[in-house]
Amino acid sequence: MACDANGPLTGVSRSFGLHGRRSANRRGILAMPMKDPDTHKFLVDEYLSHWTPSVDNQEAQNDRLTRRASYAIITKQYYDLVTDIYEHTLGTHFHFCCIRPGVPLSVAVSVHEQFLVEQLGLQDGQRVVDIGCGVGGPAREIARYASVAVVGVNISEYQLHRAARYTAAANLQDQVTFNRADFMQTGLESDSFDAAYSIEGTSYAPSLQGVYSEIFRILKAGGTFAAYELALTDIYNDDNPEHRKIRHALEEGMGITNLCTMSEAIEAMKAVGFELKNAEDLACSPDQIPWYYLLTGSLRVINSIWDIRRLIHMAFLRSRVARGMVGAFESAGILPPGSQKIVNTLARVGDMLVKAGEMKLFTPMFLIVGKKPQEELPCVAKAAKDPLYGGCNSAADSIAVSVNFRLGPLGFLEYPDAGITGNYGIQNQLLALRWVQEEISTFGGDPDKVLLFGQSSGGMDS
Repeated sequence: MACDANGPLTGVSRSFGLHGRRSANRRGILAMPMKDPDTHKFLVDEYLSHWTPSVDNQEAQNDRLTRRASYAIITKQYYDLVTDIYEHTLGTHFHFCCIRPGVPLSVAVSVHEQFLVEQLGLQDGQRVVDIGCGVGGPAREIARYASVAVVGVNISEYQLHRAARYTAAANLQDQVTFNRADFMQTGLESDSFDAAYSIEGTSYAPSLQGVYSEIFRILKAGGTFAAYELALTDIYNDDNPEHRKIRHALEEGMGITNLCTMSEAIEAMKAVGFELKNAEDLACSPDQIPWYYLLTGSLRVINSIWDIRRLIHMAFLRSRVARGMVGAFESAGILPPGSQKIVNTLARVGDMLVKAGEMKLFTPMFLIVGKKPQEELPCVAKAAKDPLYGGCNSAADSIAVSVNFRLGPLGFLEYPDAGITGNYGIQNQLLALRWVQEEISTFGGDPDKVLLFGQSSGGMDS
């Protein structure tokens, strides 16, 4: 086992002890033979020790609470062990997506990410945070697509090392940056981001309310947060032993300590102060291919000819032949000890994802969107006949509206209902005030707090 002067390597140093420089400079399964064998075996055994099956429901709940307390360690261990395999099968985008008939998976992945951009309403130059950014595939896609600056947050040093390399290769290092942090306590400045998103990232939090609260803190007022959550659907019944077994298998196979239901995600979003704008299970769309179709490894259903290579690849990796080969390579010292255990774990969760998807018990694309409320400011409407009298000097913790009305031929319209002659431009001002009442909330103003004052004839009208 790799050690430093104080004993077994821990935290960041253990991650470096596992991967080393030679492993970090290779990609996918080509990096696996370069792992430190003693550290790899230790991490595999330690990770799997968290997932001993429980006898009854109460014991299972207690075990889940214990895992939640160790979420940071479990998440880091999981991604230290599976990142290379994920890259080999999924590229740099570690997530599921909506798949339309005939659309290649590579295109569907980009469309899935771009749809999240539309939910955020991003504008050029805005600053956006990616919570749980993986190796940065979505961050780079969104930065290019929306012309925004993206800061990725990730607890895995190994993934961030790879993310930085891929970002530099894409010449996006000035637009996409990364911050190594626990997303429950990012250390980022409060009120500093225009928008935030997470693609299956916040699902790894021990508490959705906790991570949503941190996102709420770093968002500017009026900022939007959108996420694709890995979630149990509302069909899930905690009193059903089969449902609990499926949840346990999903949590173990994906490194999640607290897989929540869609309802729990909605409650958490509201509890921290977000205004809920959308909550929808995108997996329920009737006109799309099942999100788990690639995991079936079946060539009987091919959505696109461009997916054939991936389907064959996935079918082989999940086969007994492939698992036997991994075991043989491990015995020969080509792959590090524990490799077969990890491959078996991923194969089991693949089967369970298909089962949970067919039962509609689980979704990897529960879209949830919330907006951080923006304080509504009082409105000051100043009526002035001279356009030189604007409202800029009056604006202080308020929305200033300057109404410059006409006193020419069109301005001299009488208001007979009140017996007012036409030389006060009253019709123009009434029209302007109606607009203020209807539209000022768009600018952050409160239509119930409008102060009207004026100068010259505007003062008399006020």
